[in-house]
Amino acid sequence: MIRLSFFTGSIKEWQQLNQYQLQDSTYTSQPLDVQARVAADPDRRLVLIWHEHQVVGVFCLHQVAGPCQYGGNQRTDLLIRALSIDDRYRGHHYALDAMRALPAVVHHAYPQVQRLILAVNHANYPAQQLYQKAQFQDTGHRTMGILGWQYVLAKKI
Repeated sequence: MIRLSFFTGSIKEWQQLNQYQLQDSTYTSQPLDVQARVAADPDRRLVLIWHEHQVVGVFCLHQVAGPCQYGGNQRTDLLIRALSIDDRYRGHHYALDAMRALPAVVHHAYPQVQRLILAVNHANYPAQQLYQKAQFQDTGHRTMGILGWQYVLAKKI
C-alpha cells in the first residue's frame, strides 16, 4: 500500500530525496532537479510516493500555465510532470498505485480540478502502458518535446 504526500521540506524528506536512486532519467528528471523547479514556481508542487517509511517515487503537479502548454485549461486541469520510481523499488506497481490514488488527493487539494493531463514520449512504451492501466485516455493532441513527439493523455476525475 502506498500513500501520497506533498513535499514539506522536512529533514526526513530531504534525506529521502538525497538517497533517491535514478540511473536513467531519459524520460523524466532527477527528484532534486524537480524540487528545484518546484521551489522556483508557486504553481508546482512535488508529490512524494511513500511505501511504509520510504519514498519510492516522486512526481510534480503543475497548475495554471502547466496544463496550458498541452492544450489544457488553466482553471480545471492539472498537469502531471516528471514521474519516477526509485530504481530500488521498481516492479512493485508503485507508479500505478500512485496514479490510481491521485484523484482523491487532487480532489482534496485542488477541488476545482476536473481533469489530470500529462505528456508521454512516443518512445516511452512502459509509461504509455502505465497510464493506460491507470485509465488515462489519448486526447489526440500531440506536442514536440525535447526527445521527439509526445502523446497528451488525460483522465477525468
